[in-house]
Amino acid sequence: MNERLGGVERRVAASTLALGHAARLWSVALGCWATAGIIPDLPAHLLWVQPRLTRPVRLIVAEPAGRRVESLAEAVDLLRETVVENHLRPYFAALGGETRLAPRLLWGNAASALVGSTRALAASPLATRAGDVPRAAAALLATPPLAGTTVHAVTSDGGLAVSSVVRRSCCLFYRVPGGGTCGDCPLPRETFPG
Repeated sequence: MNERLGGVERRVAASTLALGHAARLWSVALGCWATAGIIPDLPAHLLWVQPRLTRPVRLIVAEPAGRRVESLAEAVDLLRETVVENHLRPYFAALGGETRLAPRLLWGNAASALVGSTRALAASPLATRAGDVPRAAAALLATPPLAGTTVHAVTSDGGLAVSSVVRRSCCLFYRVPGGGTCGDCPLPRETFPG
């Protein structure tokens, strides 16, 4: 990953990898729920990551299965269990230990990935639950370990106001050559000339 990003330092590459992995997990889990009302089972032993040098990393679910979920509360609980507890918590513990990335940065990456997936799905014509996705995201961001990772507004119906989100930690992507800043970057714009 370091070489693919222009030889950046290891922790910058690890943060970028963590953000991308979290984005893939949230996209699959939220996307299945938003379009079909099903939250997929994503058991770690059946989830593979296929690195590719010139294209984004590919996430592969070996034996797709899932559970139909009707209520928002049940969906939030199952999304949290599936993505946060079963995948990101052990992944971030291992990655943070190897790279000395702060847990706050890694959970900020998970929150940012959730917001990005929410933005895409809330605007998708395929999402039959497009209105529920921002409410699910707001509920997830209010629950540890995502709680406190962002500053954001909530709409009158309890949904996340996606355009209001600002992270409380930096993902370090600005340190990748040509990387720039993210839409939810907490760093002042004057930090980056040009």
